[in-house]
Amino acid sequence: MAHDLGELFTAPRDFLKMNLLVMRGVLPTARGIYNFKITDMSGTDTPAQERWLCSRKSKHWWKRDYAIHVWEVRWDQTGSRGSAAYHLPYEPGTLRRGTLPSTAPLMLTAEMTGCTFGVARFGNGQIDVCHANYQTEEGHIDVDRLSRETAFCTSRFDDRRYRQQIRGRAVADIGRQAGLGATIIGTNHPRQGWKLYAQQWENLNGTDFSYHDLIDL
Repeated sequence: MAHDLGELFTAPRDFLKMNLLVMRGVLPTARGIYNFKITDMSGTDTPAQERWLCSRKSKHWWKRDYAIHVWEVRWDQTGSRGSAAYHLPYEPGTLRRGTLPSTAPLMLTAEMTGCTFGVARFGNGQIDVCHANYQTEEGHIDVDRLSRETAFCTSRFDDRRYRQQIRGRAVADIGRQAGLGATIIGTNHPRQGWKLYAQQWENLNGTDFSYHDLIDL
């Protein structure tokens, strides 16, 4: 199993299948390129009592779940350490949109716990991404407005894909849905360009997770 962070840049899909990234802490409020510290919270460098745990669900019923590593992703506000990434902010009650730059190796945004992430690909190679959050007056997800505001996207990733189902099977338990979410990661290959992924996870108690699926966006 790959636990070398360097593989996130050289073989991103293989790395993301076997390693879960979790966004934590304060994030930038303006879109742009920032440094992020990515720390292996399941490795031997982390004291045993502080390690985060994660099991990966096998797609085959006859195979057991297996342990994988969890990496904490935090904005380095000093700007002196970590990996450079284009960050798309999240803001309640609105849509934030940005164009993926050619100068960043990674793209990150706040964890998805009810929002919609959208991707718009244009004929000239430009890729726009958006992070949208709208709620009704009753506090529910405003599905109709999210659909209208993200209509320009060629693909959308909403809570119906990462909270209301796991690998195509419906999750009817509202309490369980509350623990489901997703991490959005983009990687920029020098020759292949941008690839976007979603890691669907279930937060069991804050630092213990189940990793359900890696989804191409």
